[in-house]
Amino acid sequence: MGRVRRLVSRTAPPARPWQACVVARSADHLRVRRSYDTVAETYRERIGDELAGKPLDWALLAALAEQAGGGPVADLGCGPGHVAAWLAERGVTAVGVDLSPAMIAVSRRVPRSGVPRGRPAEPAGGGR
Repeated sequence: MGRVRRLVSRTAPPARPWQACVVARSADHLRVRRSYDTVAETYRERIGDELAGKPLDWALLAALAEQAGGGPVADLGCGPGHVAAWLAERGVTAVGVDLSPAMIAVSRRVPRSGVPRGRPAEPAGGGR
């Protein structure tokens, strides 16, 4: 315990207060990513067609599509890509982005999902 206390007391505080938050959030990102990676396929099966029963969401997305005038629109946290696909079917240039590589893989199987076919980008502050 004494050694830990000495190490902590010698460590300079972060130059910017938000830097400590980035380190803490990296662990959160990993936990969330792993959780969604684990359930990606089941998640797609359960919510992949959810828009069919959500007329309010349709209306809001239709308004977004009209405002976008063909795009581009980013679907952040795209999950299985169903919203980006819905937008793409209506002529919007939709791009899906997600923290979970497994969700990205699932979304790439959705026709016109808008998820780029390249390697998913790493989120700020953390790898896998």
